[in-house]
Amino acid sequence: MANERVTKILLKEGLDKDTIAQMTDGEAWNRVYELNPPKRRLLKAPTICFTGFVKAEEVHYRSLADKIGLKPTGSVSGITNYLCLGSNPGPSKMDKARKAGVKMLSLDDFLEMVQTGELP
Repeated sequence: MANERVTKILLKEGLDKDTIAQMTDGEAWNRVYELNPPKRRLLKAPTICFTGFVKAEEVHYRSLADKIGLKPTGSVSGITNYLCLGSNPGPSKMDKARKAGVKMLSLDDFLEMVQTGELP
């Protein structure tokens, strides 16, 4: 079920309560970004890598990251800005991230970033 914040946004966009009530939170946020795509992208998008997620979750989160202007990558490197940690993060990615000074995010941190559009 979509949270209160995204529900308010979608109601303002003209969707009815019944339609919104049937959406998951992720589906609702995807709809917001479909209706109002980001007006501009950064010249050089910050990069984010995900670790510790099952494949379907990672695909979903990579899609959300792309929609808010982040560049999802499959591995940690010297240009990676964020590493989002799932429930079973890979130790090698975490080690590379620590050595490279990459900011590590919990899933909650990432979802808040998606909701607010603010980079940590």
